[in-house]
Amino acid sequence: MKIQAREKNMKLLTLVFGALLITFSSFVSAADGLVVVQSPHSGVATMDKLETLVKQRGLTVFARIDHAAGAAGLAEAAVKP
Repeated sequence: MKIQAREKNMKLLTLVFGALLITFSSFVSAADGLVVVQSPHSGVATMDKLETLVKQRGLTVFARIDHAAGAAGLAEAAVKP
């Protein structure tokens, strides 16, 4: 009987800790430390330049995803802001 009570207490403690973690982690902003620079070029030209620089450094670009083209094929009601 004591083992079941202990397991129940641990489940409750885990649930409370998880709720606290979710609550207080929302105060951390993803933008903290993020540097934003406006490019004088179009989005495609900027990504072309970035891809060239990345490849020059010996890194691999696995994919470039055109989200605008993907969204164009969806019904307007399916795309939520």
